Amino acid sequence: MPIYDYNCSHCEKDFDMNMKIADRDNVSTIECPQCSTVGQIVRQVGAPLIGYSIATSGYGRGAGDGWKEVLKKIHSAPGAKKGFSSFI
Repeated sequence: MPIYDYNCSHCEKDFDMNMKIADRDNVSTIECPQCSTVGQIVRQVGAPLIGYSIATSGYGRGAGDGWKEVLKKIHSAPGAKKGFSSFI
C-alpha cells in the first residue's frame, strides 16, 4: 500500500499512513496520533518514495559494482545515446 502524508489542522502534527489508493482521500474517520482529534485531517502533497528494485538493490550484481559501473553498462549498451560521459 502507498504511504500518504497527512496533517492535523487542530494540532498541526504531520504524520504518514499506509492507505489504499481508494481510501486516501477519505479522511473523515482518521484519528490524529498526537491529539486524537477526528475529522481535522488533511492529506498533504509529499515527495514520492524512491524504493529499491531488483536492478538497484544489488541482487545479481557483483560486490564491486557501483552506480558508475551501472551507468557505464547502460551507456555502452548497443543503441545507447552518447553524450552522458560527464556523469560517469
